[in-house]
Amino acid sequence: MIVMLYHLTLRLKKHLPYKFRIEFFVRANFSTRLLKMSDILDSIDHYIFDPFTSKELSDCTQQYNSSPCLVFFARIILYSQHEHSRFYVNDKLAKHSLTKELFQTGKFSDIKIRVASREFAVHRCILSLASEVFERMFLSDMIETHSNLIEITDLSEDICQEMLRFIYCHEVEQLDLHALDLLYAADKYAIEDLKTLCIQTLIETFTCETAAEMLIRANIYNSKLLKDNLLLFIKTFSKEIFATEQWKQLERTQ
Repeated sequence: MIVMLYHLTLRLKKHLPYKFRIEFFVRANFSTRLLKMSDILDSIDHYIFDPFTSKELSDCTQQYNSSPCLVFFARIILYSQHEHSRFYVNDKLAKHSLTKELFQTGKFSDIKIRVASREFAVHRCILSLASEVFERMFLSDMIETHSNLIEITDLSEDICQEMLRFIYCHEVEQLDLHALDLLYAADKYAIEDLKTLCIQTLIETFTCETAAEMLIRANIYNSKLLKDNLLLFIKTFSKEIFATEQWKQLERTQ
């Protein structure tokens, strides 16, 4: 296999009122994996993004050696911060999205999600577009397909609501508070955009007290991006982290 990659250069013809982030993916064997992402950047006229070091490229090609075809692609996500701790992805599209009204009103819903004592009126087509897990569920002969009711027992009402808000509206309220639990939901239902957003938020909010749990989560979700950034954080603040009760508890359980 021969792979040639060059610098990714972004040139903006005019100033945009958004911050942005560049993400680099590989697609192989019918699955897509996030390989690398930039920090959230201020709007600039010229930006160069290096997708790989030579070692990272070598590791990637070895991992997917059995695939007959590797597709590398980049995605640019625009961000804007607003009041009330609400985080928008492609804000203008979210405000005018028809699916936002469907989320708020439940009009024309054809299935419900029940979490504890609360039910959410949702739509098979929208969930299927956002999640391969939901798509397989609706195409199979599972009981949910016939009963028009999905029972979820491992998410709280708030986390399920924010997961659905992201699917319908491309926004999450109080992401900094919900990022860890939303990462679990995004991983379970294979909602890659939400998973990426949660990982980026967690990277920006590491603390000495949460380092131990973050390391466990990084291994559970097999997130190289989260783990690499966390190990750098641990190396930088090792003395403080190793002194926390959370880290000592982690050592006792190993």
